[in-house]
Amino acid sequence: MIAYSVWQAHREGANTVAKIMASLRVRPMNQADWFYAVGGVLAVLAGTGSLIAAWFILAQLGLLPPVETAPWCIDMSPLDGRDRLLLFLWIPMFLLNIVGEELLWRGYVQSRLNVPNGWFVIGLLWLAFHIPFGVSTLILSLPLMLILPFIFDRTRNTTVAILIHAMFNGPAFLAAAFGLLPG
Repeated sequence: MIAYSVWQAHREGANTVAKIMASLRVRPMNQADWFYAVGGVLAVLAGTGSLIAAWFILAQLGLLPPVETAPWCIDMSPLDGRDRLLLFLWIPMFLLNIVGEELLWRGYVQSRLNVPNGWFVIGLLWLAFHIPFGVSTLILSLPLMLILPFIFDRTRNTTVAILIHAMFNGPAFLAAAFGLLPG
């Protein structure tokens, strides 16, 4: 995703690192950006927490199956002993997954989409991109999938999106690694 985003920016004429960064809307954060980043993280956490709580209650009432916080295709067993060295995988995951997704979805696609409520369209497309992870992951991802594109729409700064995505996925990755997430 990183390579594709950079390649597309280069195809559009961005022929230096500075021009590629500008084309992909990567820039230092100002005071308003920090406000949106903190608010975005809190909103995503509150939305996701509310969904998990509601799902848990509905599951207790027998109306839904138990909530599963891990995608069906990823073993999220708690790490023990030397397996905790796998925590170092967070660094490449951050670079390849989070930075890659944000450069592609926000920096490249969303910044070029010129339709009314484009942030919502991108949120739905980004959600569809995650269909292989299963229904429960899609439902629990809704706050991130909609709040993050909305905030990018307001800030036009991919750095804000990278920070929000990392602040959501990072703690979730650690919680799963230490067995703090159900299912």
